[in-house]
Amino acid sequence: MLVLMESMSHPQLSAAMRLYANSRERDRIGDARAVYEFFLDFFSQKDAFCAGWVTEDGMCSVLRIQHYTDGVLLTGVETAPLQRSRGHAYALICTVLAHLRQRGVRKVYSHVDRKNIPSLKLHEKCGFYKLRDTARLLDGSVTAKMDTLCIEL
Repeated sequence: MLVLMESMSHPQLSAAMRLYANSRERDRIGDARAVYEFFLDFFSQKDAFCAGWVTEDGMCSVLRIQHYTDGVLLTGVETAPLQRSRGHAYALICTVLAHLRQRGVRKVYSHVDRKNIPSLKLHEKCGFYKLRDTARLLDGSVTAKMDTLCIEL
């Protein structure tokens, strides 16, 4: 089931933050306190939200959406280690794309490390195509380690 978290007060956000704190994102964001501070900053941005996929086992997958150029940027797709390869991230992304389409969003971008083959395959399965072999990050910097993927809704 899709859960949309649009503020720090959402009851499921602590589960999403725990998932990030125990995932590969930890290397980028930091420890639990840093994850909390990261989300404080994240939710201060206009129209930013977090989406999670919840089953009877709890929060299985999570991602973040925020404004980007002429659409939105999907970032931080993570799945709990014991829940991987069960289709949770696929279900989450496809459901979020349908939600964004209903909200009038026409383009969704994602930056994926080109060494992250599972994520590249997941995005392709969801309908994303490679737009550029670089990524312009939110801070304006450009990296050649990531591809910019896009889907037009």
